[in-house]
Amino acid sequence: MLSEHQFSEIQKMLLCHDPSQGYATYECKDCKTRQTVHFSCNSRLCPSCGRRLTEEWANRIKSHLLGCTHRHCVFTLPNELWSIMEKDRRLIQVAFKEILTVVKNVFKEQLRGIAITPGITAVLHTFGEDLKFNVHFHCIVTSGGVNDCGDWVKLNFFFYEGLRKVWQYHVLTAIKKALSKSWENNRLIDKMFKDHSNGFYVYAKDEINNDKGLLKYIARYVRHPAIAQSRITSFDGETVTFLCKKDEEGKQRKIEMPVQQFLLALAQHIPPKGFQMTKHLGLYANRSRKRYASVISMFLKVVRISQKKLLEHTPHCKKCLCAMELIEIKQTSVPPPALLLSNYYGQLKLRVNA
Repeated sequence: MLSEHQFSEIQKMLLCHDPSQGYATYECKDCKTRQTVHFSCNSRLCPSCGRRLTEEWANRIKSHLLGCTHRHCVFTLPNELWSIMEKDRRLIQVAFKEILTVVKNVFKEQLRGIAITPGITAVLHTFGEDLKFNVHFHCIVTSGGVNDCGDWVKLNFFFYEGLRKVWQYHVLTAIKKALSKSWENNRLIDKMFKDHSNGFYVYAKDEINNDKGLLKYIARYVRHPAIAQSRITSFDGETVTFLCKKDEEGKQRKIEMPVQQFLLALAQHIPPKGFQMTKHLGLYANRSRKRYASVISMFLKVVRISQKKLLEHTPHCKKCLCAMELIEIKQTSVPPPALLLSNYYGQLKLRVNA
């Protein structure tokens, strides 16, 4: 069953850019041409709005990243935990909180006892490319950190095998404390220690620098919608077809889902209201900025917002290319659930063909 919040998010997505949701009208001062812009849903679930929101988020993140090399790490969890975490989202936050401790412990081991505090931006993903529930964390980690004396210490490599074992230990220990005490839960935790003797998989996708390509990289790999609009190839009124990554033979895999199953697959990735999907840890935590201000100031660059940036959301006249003036805003209330079903097929067809 869908929660009220999940149903609301699906309804918003299906009525994205629908005239019933309101619109803004602009007029060109010179040629008097008018343009109507229908309101978007601003839902991360929406393949269209999700991409725009991701790009805006990437811009904000870039302005806070230190001008040093970062490593993109992915902390995974075994599928034995996925179904448990789907039922009890509290356990996802339990695992989330362990990331900083894990990285600090491994860095300390690499530096032979020297403790440093890195900067980490961590993003929760609950979806795989096939839309199944799959909990993992994409993290941007500084290649180094600040020691107790306030000096920057650089790391030239990451000890990933160490991260795997330490990640497994901390996550399972924390989850065991969070679960109710029972023979079944103790047996489950012990089994995951035995079945994953090499630890939980942690891998690095790339080493990234704070340059022009960083925004595209973050938007593409670190935070993105559950499914990109470009991956949806067809919809015949009953079945949605979308693409997955290439297999070992270099062929893209196609997945077909009945429309109701497709919506439910998306709905399971809608977090509860107020659920934290992104964490800024270590040097990137708000409470750390004052403490490590001297080190942070070594890396930060002055970012000037251009006039073009300020006006980028204002439409321009297609005839004379002048900035248009807002002359009317019409807002409407959310339609009843019956309208959701009646409008659905046309909405999805419109997106596939766009």
